[in-house]
Amino acid sequence: AFWRFLKGGTYVDTSFSVVFSVPMPRERVQLALYDLSGGMAAQLSAALLQGTQIPMIPHTGVIVFGLEYFFGGGIQAMPHAAVASNMAPVQILDLGETEVDKATFQAFLDSIRPRYSAATYNLFRHNCNNFSDEVAQFLIGRGIPDWITELPSKVLNSPLFASFGPMLSNMRMDIPDPGAGIAANARANAAANHGEFRVPPAPHASPATPATFARAETTQMPAPVSAADARQHFMNMRCLVATSAGGRVDLIDKPLRQLRISAPEGSAAASDASIEELRNALRHRDLPISANALACLNSAIARSGSTKGRFSALLLTRLAMLNAPADAHASEEQRVLLRSCLQAASGTPGSATSSASECALAACAVANACDSKNEHLKKLMWENGDGFAGHDGTPAPVDIASSCLHHARKEVRQMGAAILLNMVILRGRDSGVDIDGEAKRDLSAQIFCVALESLHSEGDTVVLERRMGILGCLLSFEANENAEDDRPLRELAEGLGLSFEVESACDGPTRGQPANDLARKVLALLK
Repeated sequence: AFWRFLKGGTYVDTSFSVVFSVPMPRERVQLALYDLSGGMAAQLSAALLQGTQIPMIPHTGVIVFGLEYFFGGGIQAMPHAAVASNMAPVQILDLGETEVDKATFQAFLDSIRPRYSAATYNLFRHNCNNFSDEVAQFLIGRGIPDWITELPSKVLNSPLFASFGPMLSNMRMDIPDPGAGIAANARANAAANHGEFRVPPAPHASPATPATFARAETTQMPAPVSAADARQHFMNMRCLVATSAGGRVDLIDKPLRQLRISAPEGSAAASDASIEELRNALRHRDLPISANALACLNSAIARSGSTKGRFSALLLTRLAMLNAPADAHASEEQRVLLRSCLQAASGTPGSATSSASECALAACAVANACDSKNEHLKKLMWENGDGFAGHDGTPAPVDIASSCLHHARKEVRQMGAAILLNMVILRGRDSGVDIDGEAKRDLSAQIFCVALESLHSEGDTVVLERRMGILGCLLSFEANENAEDDRPLRELAEGLGLSFEVESACDGPTRGQPANDLARKVLALLK
């Protein structure tokens, strides 16, 4: 009863039989979500875990009372900026507000500290996410999203781990605690930058007493954004390009080995020379890519018998789209590769794609084509695949993006939004590609409608940010090119209720600050 009183609610003084409502100040509670894999789990987990797809390897910390609390070599507490200096979060989730005061919270941490020490850490059953879940339960009465805490069970139940279940259940997982490394690196970064943050010492074990509450600081409203500043921001946006992190060997050589293993013996795709040509081109984006190297990828994507080979080929294709073709034959092979990716991303007949991860990789390759050194590929993207659509049954890029944006998996939706954003940015450049003005307007309106459709119901912040970028770029390019009385997209925005969609999209508890900032800029363009 005493803990419930401290957390707020109703207090009954039985001596007078009078019920008093106890006003309790509220403190915002957030969850910082990090991906320890740096994005690789989403791309490779299906292959490595024999079909089990995981979106990331999550690490979490709870942000409250001006500090981020997490489990790493014990319970840690430090400013969020110090943690983020070591590893940027992929998302900040608003969990709600708490009426628990800081002194009570510290007493709670002291009570669970023996259970969260370096010696008790277990990768699958007692990790940083279990700590965040318990803290959230105490502060707001509900835990962190279930998919985070259930992820270890999903991995352990995968085909690869199923046979090791009895062994894993009877042994301690002696795997280093990543949270301890995060804490150490954050301190090192702060020391190198003469930062002054300190980890609060463990409070003395003493009976909790009601605290004196300080008045919460008033949240300052962000400064208004001018239409000119918003327009400049969107016109400076650059294509989203998925690369190999500076030619990292492990992100290229491992898929290449799988590609070589899965290729039929005696085929051109299986030759050492072709694989070596492909390796050199992917490691160095400045090198032109040969037709033989591209043929390795085309044949692997077309084969339906090797899931691992196809997945590896798609992983490498997103990089191959960025290289300049060595000659006209290579340019045509790259064009065929783009057509294969459009088909793979849609699951149309002729495509062997069967998983969401393959669909996302194929869509990523299509998005990369907008930043290719092959001008013919960029022209195809600029013209919405007119060189394909209507001629050989290949779906147009905008249709692929629209299909991806309706997918249940957020990774696929993210890539669909990337296709549209890159197409819009490409069309805003002086690319030297001549396109009919009326056709340009029609395609811009089509992209605008796709990006706006059901915007308010989008649950992923990354997708939301990209869709805001699409809308903002289209409105900015139109304002820069057309007179005030010749802005059909602006009229379309008013007719489709853009302001309502944008404002509603950013009202949800999972919306991050970048999405809200972009929303304010989009709205500024309508003033």
